[in-house]
This record gives sequence, structure tokens and C-alpha cells, in this order.
Amino acid sequence: MAKKFRFSLEALLKLRTLEEERAMQELGKVIEKMNQAKQKVKELEDQYNAEVKKFSEYSRMATYTLFYQSFERFLNRIENLKKQTEVYVQSLQPELEEKRQKLIEARKNKKILEILKEKRWEEYKNKLKKQETKELFELNQKLLKETKDYEHLEQTQTVYTDFEDESKEDLKSRRERELREYYRKQGIPFTEI
Repeated sequence: MAKKFRFSLEALLKLRTLEEERAMQELGKVIEKMNQAKQKVKELEDQYNAEVKKFSEYSRMATYTLFYQSFERFLNRIENLKKQTEVYVQSLQPELEEKRQKLIEARKNKKILEILKEKRWEEYKNKLKKQETKELFELNQKLLKETKDYEHLEQTQTVYTDFEDESKEDLKSRRERELREYYRKQGIPFTEI
């Protein structure tokens, strides 16, 4: 009986799978940081636009210089926060690219092992098929030899002296019955020819 298929580099494949998962997690964290920063930029833009709209409504009612100055400082602060956040998003680009490359490399390393495993599986199946074919051939040869031995034994030892039995049962059917009995004793299934 053939041994069960076992990929010798299975532990390394599991390690490569873990490396790929870790690289995906790291990339996900950087993408999450970028998305949060982009969301912050959008929120600042929305706040800026909302404040400008409010200012235009208030400016119709009041003409205080102090109000204009404080509003201008407020808008400048929002604008500066927005620029800082955009710079932060840009600073994350190299880290993002590095994590992408790490993930690509991890996937490539894993794929190489998966292809190798598939190749070894095919080799194993072919080897198993050849072994089964060889065993069937040997079994057929053994059965053929036993059949020839039986036929030779039958030709040398069988002497029909009872001619009355021949009238009831012809020689062919008698030979089939004896052959069937021989196969039964040997434990070999017999099918009609």
C-alpha cells in the first residue's frame, strides 16, 4: 500500500502563508491611516466651506473689524490643519509602497511553494498510478499462471471413465464447473466467459 501524500515543505508553506497575512495586515494599517487622514482633510474642507458660508451671512449684518480678523485667523488655522494633514498623507506614501512591495514579495514566495506542492502532488499521483498498474499486472500474471497450472493438471489427471455422466453433462460444462470450483477454493471470483 502506498504512503499518504506528504509535502516535505508544508511547514515552510505555512510560514509563507503567515508572512503573507502579516504583510496584508501591515498594508491594511497604513491604508487605514491614509483613509483617516483623507477623511480629516475632507472634514476640514467641509468645515472651512461651512464657516465661509456663515461668515458671508454674518458679514451682511455686521462690519466689525475684530470679527473679520478673528474669522480670518480661524480660516487660516483650518487651512493650515488641512495642509498639515495633506503633508501627512503624502508622507505615508513611501510606507504604503513599501508595505505593498512586502505583500507582493510574500505572495510570490507563497505562490512558488504552492506550485511546487502541486507539482509534487502530481508526481505522487503518477507514482501511485504506476504502482497500482504494476500490482494489477503481477496479480494478472499470477492468475494466468494458476489458470495454466490448473489446465495442465486437468489435462494430465482427468480421466473420464463414467460415460453415463457424459450423457447428462457434456465435457465443456463439466470443465467450467471444475474450473469454478478451483477458483472458489483459491478465493478468486469467477465470472462466466
